Amino acid sequence: MRKAIAKHGLRMFTFGLLLLGALLFSSTRAGAQSQTGGYNWKQIDQAMPALVDAMITVKADVATLPSGPSLNEAKAHLYYYQTIYQSLEAGNAVDNAVFTSLNIFDTSSPTGVGTGLDVVVTPAYRQVLFQDAVSILTQ
Repeated sequence: MRKAIAKHGLRMFTFGLLLLGALLFSSTRAGAQSQTGGYNWKQIDQAMPALVDAMITVKADVATLPSGPSLNEAKAHLYYYQTIYQSLEAGNAVDNAVFTSLNIFDTSSPTGVGTGLDVVVTPAYRQVLFQDAVSILTQ
């Protein structure tokens, strides 16, 4: 009887160990995927012209919009895209440029704070900026 219990306990221990290993492996992969976002990023030589096109469009909006929230949002897009472009020029990968360029917007306050630029970006709008960049820079 003791051998049966010991044998069953060893099976449970082995199963638990395998389950723990699987969980650790999947969390490592999930962390790696969240770093790149799991997106199919464009190559730098494709991303830079796409950003230039987007910046031209946004610059036209900035030139014509009256003061207010719409102008603030257009400026935030323009600053973000310019920062991504500069990061790509410096040799950074597209995914890295998109993620790190968000740091130009200080969002330590839930109501949004000035960025040192002349726009206010809330944490929620920061996510909109990111998603817009993803739509431009993925295939």
